[in-house]
Amino acid sequence: MSKLTELAGQGIDQITDVKTMYLKLAQDITDETKKAKPNYIPGLEAGMFFCPVTKKIYGPTVDVIVLATRKAYFLLDDDGEFKGAEDRIQPSWKRDVAGSLRTEEGYKAIVTYSFLVVTPDDLEHKMVLTLKNSDVPAAKDWNTLIKELRLDNGAPCPIFGGVWTLSANFREGKKGSWYGISTGKGSSIKFKEFINDDLVDDIAAASKLAIETSTTAVAALPEGNAESGEDDL
Repeated sequence: MSKLTELAGQGIDQITDVKTMYLKLAQDITDETKKAKPNYIPGLEAGMFFCPVTKKIYGPTVDVIVLATRKAYFLLDDDGEFKGAEDRIQPSWKRDVAGSLRTEEGYKAIVTYSFLVVTPDDLEHKMVLTLKNSDVPAAKDWNTLIKELRLDNGAPCPIFGGVWTLSANFREGKKGSWYGISTGKGSSIKFKEFINDDLVDDIAAASKLAIETSTTAVAALPEGNAESGEDDL
């Protein structure tokens, strides 16, 4: 084993096509909460944050560091099938009678906010948290909080400088009940603390790379926190 230890990690850098990791908020309909499903995760319950790839359960709250953010429009057909994504509203898009934004092809355009995050105790696994539908106000508030966060000297904090605590919020609506990220009074998003100095260099490099290479483009996939929100029930 000593020989392998000497060559630890060799060749790994050429593997670029890997499965995207998502930070998701489990719902009653989430497969990973059901024992009969092959991707069942023991102990996972509705209202808990988890990562489907690592199968790690974070619980009803999770601390995260934001590396990058992205706003995009998911394009879905009437069956909910993912057809692509755009970074901005196109001039040819129109509102239908129900008020939904539609492309020329008739696809529904859903505004989506994606956050590339890591947890303070695991900087290796970068995850995408996708907020849409009823979670959009919380996403906008989070972006505002990040932008307005100030260091002790009054200077703007880097996007990656804060640790944020996210909490699951139970909601009820016309289509049923679900867990989401709330805003306003009793907000699900709280600033916890600034990152430790010993983490700054590594996190700054990861954030810079994510922004330069558009790592958050992985958000333009029909996954993420797609189960969250009244419109998805």
